[in-house]
Amino acid sequence: METFEESGKIVNGVRFGTRRPIFDTPMEQDSHSSALEPLVVAFAADVGVRHGLVVAVSSLLRHHRHRPVVIHLIDGGLPLRSLRHLRRLLRRHGKANLRLHPFEPGRFAHCRPGPNGSMMSYARILLGSLLRDEKRVLYFDTDILIRGRIDSLWSKDFADGSVIAGAIDPVVERLGRDSPIPLEEEDRDLPYINTGVLLLDLERWRAGGFEQACLELLNLHGGACTYWDQTAINSVCGRARAIVPLKGIWNHSPLVVAPPPPNEDVVVFHYFCFPICGERPDFGSSYKPWDWWSLRPEYCEWRGEARRAGVSPLLLLIRSPMRGQFLAGYLPRAAQRHRIFAILVRAALRFFVGITRDSPRQRTALRLVEQIEGARDSSTKK
Repeated sequence: METFEESGKIVNGVRFGTRRPIFDTPMEQDSHSSALEPLVVAFAADVGVRHGLVVAVSSLLRHHRHRPVVIHLIDGGLPLRSLRHLRRLLRRHGKANLRLHPFEPGRFAHCRPGPNGSMMSYARILLGSLLRDEKRVLYFDTDILIRGRIDSLWSKDFADGSVIAGAIDPVVERLGRDSPIPLEEEDRDLPYINTGVLLLDLERWRAGGFEQACLELLNLHGGACTYWDQTAINSVCGRARAIVPLKGIWNHSPLVVAPPPPNEDVVVFHYFCFPICGERPDFGSSYKPWDWWSLRPEYCEWRGEARRAGVSPLLLLIRSPMRGQFLAGYLPRAAQRHRIFAILVRAALRFFVGITRDSPRQRTALRLVEQIEGARDSSTKK
């Protein structure tokens, strides 16, 4: 039987919304795990990234079965179904604890909205005030896949004065390429990190006033921050010489055209894609693994983890707003390789055209038929 906390009540410093299940329960410990320091991990999610969150948490717990894990979730309005799914993953692990923290997007109303109009990317700036009892935390975006153990990252020592650690962003690279304020010449070549995977020393973060400095910068220049909170964090922490660069294996994007480290060495895949620096990001098309069915091995690996987590990749594709673009790109290529497949798909599309009247769907199907026939003709000529 489920236990619920009534609206507005606070449990252990966490405010729960109406009829949200209680997850803050003691972890089961054995003699081996009790000697290990718990991994403290944070995510921020809303309904738009709920599938990515489930897969990310599943990959984290699967690679740390014998270690206690404390997961702090900044909740931007996740449905109860997703929270129950997370609880099942935690029960399967047996040594994990989930703590919910509410997010108030109104605090960032003056800032540019993030991808799909969400403000959740700004939540990581508030980690110091939300996680008052923690000394350090590993923050992960929801569009990641953990492929191995992260113990060595968790135990990394910070240099004197350093507060935050992250991998160099493969697109921006240097602070001078993305700063909302004028920089001194010596600051332009400072490292610029991607904030999708972060290790924060929360004690120094709070003591140095970095959260307040980031909020003040966003208040003044929020509309000029190309990459939202990432721009603010790099501007504030970079100029304070508080950033420790990490190796690319801790945050590698399969989508960025750059020489990647060998896949067997990559610990964290991060499925982000940025435009050319200096241009405004256009995230009208989503290449997140829950929206885009790619045959690249990095995407196949994500779908394998999704199946282990109890998420159906096929249902995700059917419900995805990108399914039309996927079909338009995939079917002609598949038809060019497999003649029988081309015949079957062409027959199905012609049947669909026959039962639909003049509509955007009918025109799309006709274009697909033309592309498939063109691909088949080109392969025949070869």
